[in-house]
Amino acid sequence: QMQMAKPPEKKFVLEEVSPWIIMPNSYTRILWDFTMIVLLFYTIVYLPFKIGFGTSEAWDNVELAVDILFIVDIVVSFFLAYETLDGQMITDHKSVAENYLKGWFTVDLVA
Repeated sequence: QMQMAKPPEKKFVLEEVSPWIIMPNSYTRILWDFTMIVLLFYTIVYLPFKIGFGTSEAWDNVELAVDILFIVDIVVSFFLAYETLDGQMITDHKSVAENYLKGWFTVDLVA
């Protein structure tokens, strides 16, 4: 008789997490991700408009602020805890930073 595969068990290990690490389900992380999504949609709409019609100098400050926040996002990403495929939460700062460098860092830097 065939047995159904069990989903991976989540391993909960009590360890001290640095106050600088942002957990995936924290309010701070959700708010930050929402802010980045709003800025991304702004950029998607604004950039073609700027290329096609030009904009006034007043929008230059908004554009600068958006660019600064995208740079801050790169820094923040070095502090975002993540969950592995087997359900383990990675909160060690060195592991978090290495994971980001091996993953999205290059894409974020080029963008």
